[in-house]
Amino acid sequence: MLFFFISLLSGITGGMLVPLAFGKYTLGGVGNAIAGFLGGATAYLLILNIFDTNSYWITIPSGLLAGIIARVGFSIIRARMAK
Repeated sequence: MLFFFISLLSGITGGMLVPLAFGKYTLGGVGNAIAGFLGGATAYLLILNIFDTNSYWITIPSGLLAGIIARVGFSIIRARMAK
């Protein structure tokens, strides 16, 4: 359960880091956190099923990367809906 929370926190961190690089594509503070949360949760489930392991060296980067990917994905969807 600890690794799940670590993956969630790193996913939220990844979701909050994206607006620092791409300021005009923000979903707001709560939207960025939710997108990162969903990315971190998805990353944990995928890593647990693929590698069948829990370790810090794979949980933190995968949650961070998945949070960034989910956040960018939600930005693309939002931009397409605004057109």
